[in-house]
Amino acid sequence: MAITRNKLYIESDNLWRVDTLIDKTDDSAITDATIVATICQDTSLKLAEAPSDLGGGEVNFKITAHGRVTGEYARIVGSVNYDQEVQFTVVDVDNIKFTDTYVAEAAFVGIEVFIAVINAYQISIPHISGGNYRGVLPDTSHLINEDWYRVFTQVTASGTVLLMQDRLQAIYF
Repeated sequence: MAITRNKLYIESDNLWRVDTLIDKTDDSAITDATIVATICQDTSLKLAEAPSDLGGGEVNFKITAHGRVTGEYARIVGSVNYDQEVQFTVVDVDNIKFTDTYVAEAAFVGIEVFIAVINAYQISIPHISGGNYRGVLPDTSHLINEDWYRVFTQVTASGTVLLMQDRLQAIYF
C-alpha cells in the first residue's frame, strides 16, 4: 500500500508505508515515533444538535436516522472537546453514545463523525529503519477498489502529536 496523488495503492501484501519521517530542527530521522492509522468511510454523519450529557461518563450525539450499529468505531472531527476516535453504542435510531467526560460544545455545526471501515481501526505502523515505518492492513479490511475513504494518521514523537486527515481513493494492483 502506498499513497500518491490522493490514491491509496494497495498491493497484494496490504503493506502500509510511512517513509522518511524527518525532524526538521536538525534533519535527523525520527526513529521513536508511534504511528497509528484509521481508515473511514468517505461520507460523514452530522450532528442534529449539540452533544449532551447522559451522566456516568457518557456523551450523547444526536444524529438523525444514523443507521449505525453498536460496537462500531468512528473518528470525530471538528469538535473542540471530542476530536478523537471512539467506539460507540447505539441508543436509538437517532442517537449514539460513547464514553468520555462531558464538556459542553459552544458550536456543533462543524462536527462530523466518520465511521471506520471494519478492521481498519488504529492500525499500528511500527518503525523498521531510519525514518521508515511499515504496517499491514488486515486482510479482513475490505476496501472497495476505486471507492473513496478518509484516512486519519496520528504520529506521536517527542511529546508532539500530529494528526493528518486525507481523502484517498483505493486502487488495488
